[in-house]
Amino acid sequence: MPGQSTDAPHLFESRMQVINELSQENAELLRLLQRRSGHDILMMKDPDSQETTEIQHATDAALADCQTRIDDLESKLSRIDEQIEAAAKKEK
Repeated sequence: MPGQSTDAPHLFESRMQVINELSQENAELLRLLQRRSGHDILMMKDPDSQETTEIQHATDAALADCQTRIDDLESKLSRIDEQIEAAAKKEK
């Protein structure tokens, strides 16, 4: 884009990398949610299953970790967007 600083290409490249990582984490979150739904069905069949309960707790922990990574990536993306906006205003 004409008039943009030399930082802009780097910022856009960083933005695309974060979007890629965010897409991967969202796919992982969906996979974990599907797994969690399967555990819910298994718990309906056998509410006293210790094995299913343990797996369910591990999946819940993985879901929380994944959501934390998504939140961090969304914050990182927001900061990059702010830097891009500041660079665009600076070049006007």
